[in-house]
Amino acid sequence: MKLIASGLLGMALITPWPALASAGCNAFHGMVDDQTKGEGGNRVGAGFSKGDTLTVKIHQAPGQMKETVNLLEYASPDGPFRALTEETSNSFTYMVPSSTGDFIYLNFSGALPGMIVTWSCTPAK
Repeated sequence: MKLIASGLLGMALITPWPALASAGCNAFHGMVDDQTKGEGGNRVGAGFSKGDTLTVKIHQAPGQMKETVNLLEYASPDGPFRALTEETSNSFTYMVPSSTGDFIYLNFSGALPGMIVTWSCTPAK
């Protein structure tokens, strides 16, 4: 019995476990397009780990007016904010430089005709 238990313990110690996502990373995911006129998911998360990677993908139809997006960080929903990224109409990724309990918010006004925006977070390893 001891041999089986120590064998299982050895396997548990060498088996890589998936990274546990931070609360903010778990919350930050979704999609919006001009057809549904609504959003699925959540554009804000609070409590990110150093190394969490936020990915924003933007598809805009050729010849259409360009919508810009950026990421904002604030300590509380009513508090002051600061821009983490420049406004852009291109897809981008942002790696969280240090663990924080702050909110990170994907800021844009809404989907214009021919536009699709998706966002997600990959947990730090």
